[in-house]
Amino acid sequence: VQSELEEDNHGVSENLRWLAAGPNMVVPLYRSYLIKGIKFNIKAQDDVWTTQNSGVYLLAHTMQVASAKDKNPILSNMGFYGFTIPVFRCDWIDSSGLVVDELGFTLVDLSKIGHRNDQFVLASQVKQIFFIDDPMHRGWLVVLSMPNREYNDVIGDEVL
Repeated sequence: VQSELEEDNHGVSENLRWLAAGPNMVVPLYRSYLIKGIKFNIKAQDDVWTTQNSGVYLLAHTMQVASAKDKNPILSNMGFYGFTIPVFRCDWIDSSGLVVDELGFTLVDLSKIGHRNDQFVLASQVKQIFFIDDPMHRGWLVVLSMPNREYNDVIGDEVL
């Protein structure tokens, strides 16, 4: 069968050949990625800049798996039949590293890494956040979110 598929005139459609080959296991890696008007950088790039200290935030409602027997689903940025699905690999904070203080600010301890078996998230599902040191709690960072650069104020400055 394989030798017939390698022949030019084999009578098998191109789509069927792609389906039979399975997903492309070559995964492109990027130092930064632009999605929904927001530029995300990898941690190594973020670490060399003094003007940036960012991460991502995901509000998850449920987990989906491929089947009832799927104990450890594996996701990656796959080129799959003519389209790509960008995913980010993240270090998620364990719930012991997440606190909401008395003023309503969310604080995180980035040394409390959890969920190591589920590190991937669809890039379209995340929101960019920024961290600043909490002056009251050593080792904790305050989580801030900002509108992206393409944000347009529909009210305008003249109303203020």
